[in-house]
Amino acid sequence: MSRIHDALKKAAEERAWQPPASSAQTFVEVTEGNIRSAPAGNGLDTAPKNGSAKADKQTFLRFEQLLNRCAHPKWTLDPRMSVFGGTDSKKIGAEPFRTLRSRLSQIADTRLLKRVVITSSVPAEGKTFVAANLAQSIVRQPDRRVLLIDADLRASSLHLALGAPSTPGLTDYLRGEADEFAIIQSGPDQNLCFIPGGNEVSNPSELLLGERM
Repeated sequence: MSRIHDALKKAAEERAWQPPASSAQTFVEVTEGNIRSAPAGNGLDTAPKNGSAKADKQTFLRFEQLLNRCAHPKWTLDPRMSVFGGTDSKKIGAEPFRTLRSRLSQIADTRLLKRVVITSSVPAEGKTFVAANLAQSIVRQPDRRVLLIDADLRASSLHLALGAPSTPGLTDYLRGEADEFAIIQSGPDQNLCFIPGGNEVSNPSELLLGERM
C-alpha cells in the first residue's frame, strides 16, 4: 500500500508542475500581420488549418443583405437629445463628440477596436445622451457603420432619444422570441443600426448572462 501511495503522490506532484496544455492558447499576441491576414468579420483567424469543408465554405452575411432583412421603422430624433441639429448652439455641442470620436480612432490605430461600452456608476449620468450622439458622430465619417445596442434592460431609453420603436428588442431575442433580423432597426442614415432594449422582463441579469448573449 505504501508503494501505491508513493506512486500516486509522485504523479500528483508531476501534474502540479506541468503547465496546462491549453495555456498557450489563452493569450494571443495581436500583431499588425495577423490582423491584416484575418478574414473579414473576424478579429483573428481561429479556423482550423485543416478544418472540415463546412468551415471552408462558411459564408458571412454582407451588410447590404442585413439591411434588406432588418426592420426599417420611421425614426424621429428627439431634438433635446441630439446635438447634431441645424442650430449654431447644437453645432458647438457636437464638438466634444467629434473629439471623442477622434480619440477612439487613435486607439483603433494601435489595437483592434470593435466594441465600445458606455456605462456609469449611478443612474442619470448621461449614458443615453452620450451613446446616441457618439453613434451619430461616428456614422458621419465616410465608410463608418455603427450598431447601437441598448443593453440597459432595467431602464431602456435609447429608443426615446432616437424616436424609434422600443420593441422587439434585445430581451425578446435573448428569450428566443425574435431573431436578429426582427430586432435590428435601420435608421434614416443606413450606416446607423439600432437594437432597442425590448419588452420589460423580471430577470435582466440572467438574460445578459445567458448563452444567446
